[in-house]
Amino acid sequence: MDSMSLLDTEHWRISYRRDAQVERLRQWLASLN
Repeated sequence: MDSMSLLDTEHWRISYRRDAQVERLRQWLASLN
């Protein structure tokens, strides 16, 4: 019962971290222009 929500939470954290990295990269590229 708990394992499913734990999996969803981990997936959300991984995808959120990836989005944060992409956003940081975009801001860095924008600062170069």
